[in-house]
Amino acid sequence: MMRFRGRADHAGTTPIAKRRDAGSAMFGFATNLAERLRAAGGPDSVWNFGIVTVGPGATNVVPAEAELSVEFRDQSPTVLERMNAAFHAAVQAAQATLNVAVSSTPTAALEPLAMDTQLVDLIAEAAVESGASHVRMPSGAGHDAMLLGRKIPAAMMFVPSIDGRSHDITENTDDADIRRGFRVFAAAAGKVIERLASKNGPPASKPGRERERAS
Repeated sequence: MMRFRGRADHAGTTPIAKRRDAGSAMFGFATNLAERLRAAGGPDSVWNFGIVTVGPGATNVVPAEAELSVEFRDQSPTVLERMNAAFHAAVQAAQATLNVAVSSTPTAALEPLAMDTQLVDLIAEAAVESGASHVRMPSGAGHDAMLLGRKIPAAMMFVPSIDGRSHDITENTDDADIRRGFRVFAAAAGKVIERLASKNGPPASKPGRERERAS
């Protein structure tokens, strides 16, 4: 989270040159940072300014404070390091040149994780056998699988959203794609069970069930 601290003044009577405008400083920083991230990132890099606030938030008052959330992602740790360096360089430049106080506080940092290739292959095989097309692609989002994958083999399967919309009230998936996804998922799960059985043997019967059969 980026924070900018300036001074509140009357927007109609205070000359531009004498203002310590936290809002203007924030917007200028965001524009500069976007260019730096674009130069440091790769073809799959993304970034976002998700939270923007100014205070006191009146049309006739120069903002005394402003906050900006910054997020950037890439599947390559090396590219992320470059983007992180570009971010800190932008912060240092802002601290040296802007006439407001500039500070940054990290809120989260997660290393990218590749899904288990064998599980991904099983899902692809299940798609082909079910007559469904498939595309291998990085998620780009944070999911439970990213955390589970650090402990156990993990993979993810997605079905398409209509027009590719996500995180919006218009997000929806066609019923046919949902049914197709269920079939592929069930086939993939069956393949996992078969592979485990061939590796470890069939599961042992529970004693209680053996007694039920004997009776």
